Amino acid sequence: MDWPKIKTILIMVLLVTNLMLGFTYYMERLRFETESNDNLEDVIKLYEYKEVDVLARNFKFPSVLKSVNIEFESFDLTNVQNLLGAGFTFDGEYYTLLDKVVILDDTSIVFARDEHINRVKVNFSTSKRTNEMIDEPLEVSFLSDKVVKFIEANNLMIAYDQIEIYSIGDYRVVKLYQMSDGYKFIESNTSFWLFQDEVVGFKRQSPIKISTPQGSRYDIISVDRALYSLLPKIESRDAVLDISLVYKLNDENLLVTNLIQGEALPYYEIVLKSGAKYHIRAVQTIN
Repeated sequence: MDWPKIKTILIMVLLVTNLMLGFTYYMERLRFETESNDNLEDVIKLYEYKEVDVLARNFKFPSVLKSVNIEFESFDLTNVQNLLGAGFTFDGEYYTLLDKVVILDDTSIVFARDEHINRVKVNFSTSKRTNEMIDEPLEVSFLSDKVVKFIEANNLMIAYDQIEIYSIGDYRVVKLYQMSDGYKFIESNTSFWLFQDEVVGFKRQSPIKISTPQGSRYDIISVDRALYSLLPKIESRDAVLDISLVYKLNDENLLVTNLIQGEALPYYEIVLKSGAKYHIRAVQTIN
C-alpha cells in the first residue's frame, strides 16, 4: 500500500471536513445574529407603538456567562463602636451619640447625622425623587475625593470597583459597587450621601467576598427577550435609557443559605427615564 499517498489523502479529508465545519458554524452564527437583530427590531417597534422610546445603544451581550458564588460579611456592635465611639445609647432601633446615629442589622449598616437619618436610611433606588446621574469630570472628581477622605478618616474597610454619582434633590449620592469580570453586584453597595458638599451619612448593604469554587456557566437570553418581557410594565411616553448586565442574588430560587452564602446570577438591568429600574433574569435555565 502507498502509505504516504493515503496519509496525504487523509490529511486533505480532515482539512476539508474542518473547513466545512467552520463554514457551517459561521453560517449558523450569522443566521442567529441576523434573527436576533430582526427580533430586536420587532421588539423596538412594539415599544414605538406604545410610545416608549428605546434610547439605549448597547445591545451586544455575551451568550454565556458564569454565576458567582459569594459569601456575605456581617455587621455587629464593633462596627457601631468604630463609628460612634464609647458611650453610645440604644433605644431599640437607633444607636446614638450626640448628633450621630447608627442603624444596624446583619446585612446592612446606616450611619448619619441625626438631621439626615431619614433620608440616608431610605434605599436610594426606591426614592420617589428624580435621580440624575452626574458625569461632569470635575464634579465627579470632587465628590469622589470627599468620599475617599471620609472612608480613610473613619477607617472604613470598604472594597469597591465602580463609582456612580447621582443628584437627588439637595443631596449628592456617591454609590460604590463591588464587581466581578466587569459586572457589578447590585445588592452589594455603599451609598454615601453628601449635603452642601459634606458627607452626612452612608448606607452599606450586603458586603461580600467571592468564594470558591467558581460558579456555573449559563446561557444568556437575548436582550430582545428581556425587553419583550418588560414591555407590559412600562407606561407610555417613558423611555429606556440604558441596558446592562449585572449580578443579582438568586434569592427567588432559594439559593441563598441563611444570608451566609449564595449564588449571584446574571440579570439584565434596564433603566427608564422615569427613574425606575427593572431586573430581568438573564439565564436560560437553572439546573
